[in-house]
Amino acid sequence: MTVMVNNELAKLLYVSDAQINFLAPVDLAPGSAMLTVSTGAGTSASLQVPVNPVQPGIFFDAATNFGAILNAGTAKTTQQHPAARGEYIEIYCTGLGAVQKNSEDLMETVTKPQVSIGNLPATVTFSGFAGLYGGGLYQVNVQIPQDTPSGIQTLTLTIGGVASNAVKVAIQ
Repeated sequence: MTVMVNNELAKLLYVSDAQINFLAPVDLAPGSAMLTVSTGAGTSASLQVPVNPVQPGIFFDAATNFGAILNAGTAKTTQQHPAARGEYIEIYCTGLGAVQKNSEDLMETVTKPQVSIGNLPATVTFSGFAGLYGGGLYQVNVQIPQDTPSGIQTLTLTIGGVASNAVKVAIQ
């Protein structure tokens, strides 16, 4: 199977009978693009699709609406182990747009997102590609504000004036 975006081969990340996940070419300009899918059964008609510079989305558990958010440096979600005020969390998301290498040789977003936890601004310490995964999966590291109320809070991320979906995060 191949996916072509404006006649350029896209990198496939996941394919099933009902879904295709792929990375859009890095040089794809905002506006619209032509998308074509080819399989052993043939080639689809080209479809015009919108291309946005950013379209943030936080990964989440559809059953609970808890975000794909880990206590920094652990494999524990905040649902399993609520994050403490002043501590750091890692938010896993997509659609944060262009990246560039920073002084530590990490691929960091050109624009730093804003994160809100329980309607309070959180300090973003890193926003870029998540380690070994390369393009498409972003990691945003934030510090939980000291005055965040305990319990389940709503977390949102905004970049380039575009807000993500709202997800749950548990705070001690």
